[in-house]
Amino acid sequence: MANATKEVKFLEVKINDAARSVSGTFGNGLKAFIEWDKLSDEMKLSAGLLGLSNKIRDTGANFAKEKKYDEAHDAMIATIKSIYNNQWNRNGSGPGVSLKDLAMALAEIQKATLEWAVAAVDKADDAMRKKWADHANCCNHRPLQS
Repeated sequence: MANATKEVKFLEVKINDAARSVSGTFGNGLKAFIEWDKLSDEMKLSAGLLGLSNKIRDTGANFAKEKKYDEAHDAMIATIKSIYNNQWNRNGSGPGVSLKDLAMALAEIQKATLEWAVAAVDKADDAMRKKWADHANCCNHRPLQS
């Protein structure tokens, strides 16, 4: 059997919350590193706003191809609410499952509006979100990625 070679990423970027830093490692071993605490307040503000801008843009971009404006708006509102609730990755229902996906599945299961489902998911605790996501996955409703 031939040895399979693992493709090396050109660049891998990691966030270290505990160290309050971001590191970048290139495929050839070169590294770059930045520490949050060494940034000026002005630079922290700029970096934070850029992060928020990218987060919101990425949320809306998921709907651009099919020009689903209402769905994009709902997803942006859900993302903003999640950020206000200190949930950057919207992982309340499990790794990789967005509150938007969970709300869409809940609306389908309950035969309710997306607006109702977004409000319900927003108010639910992590245990309830996980229960809903598990139900949606096991019962062949909208598939949720985890």
